[in-house]
Amino acid sequence: MTLEGYKELYVNLDKHEKAATKAAMEGLKRAGMNIIADAKENLRENDSIAHGQLRKSGRIQRVEGDPDALDIGFTMPYAYFVEYGRRSGKMPPLADIIGWLKKKTSTRKGIKNAFESAAAHEGMSAERYLRSLAYLIARAIGKKGTKPHPFFAPAIEKNKEKVNE
Repeated sequence: MTLEGYKELYVNLDKHEKAATKAAMEGLKRAGMNIIADAKENLRENDSIAHGQLRKSGRIQRVEGDPDALDIGFTMPYAYFVEYGRRSGKMPPLADIIGWLKKKTSTRKGIKNAFESAAAHEGMSAERYLRSLAYLIARAIGKKGTKPHPFFAPAIEKNKEKVNE
């Protein structure tokens, strides 16, 4: 018994496997873009946008060492705490809160004026007053924690069907 076309069969299978893998990756990228877009919308709806860095950090990238995998998510370290909340017991980093305060106090003229007046009233520079407020906020978060504001898991759930397609 002889088997003919054996070599051609494997060449065709390999070619089709590569085409199927490429199509699957393109589909996953599209689904990933939908997940990121929906997660960003959820952040807006949850009123979880402090200074926009979390929204800007949404990424879709290849997984190093695995050409058939994608990593879809947000790169800011505090994304986890927005999604799941923060337990009491530990203060968050002051730098994140200072950035949030700077954004909040610089974008609205009335708040900026009130902030500068309060700093002057306390006999502090605006920067020192800002750091003092950030410390008080961090201490309150450390004492009470924060509530979860899920944004990523609902976006994944919403797009499950698209990922499976």
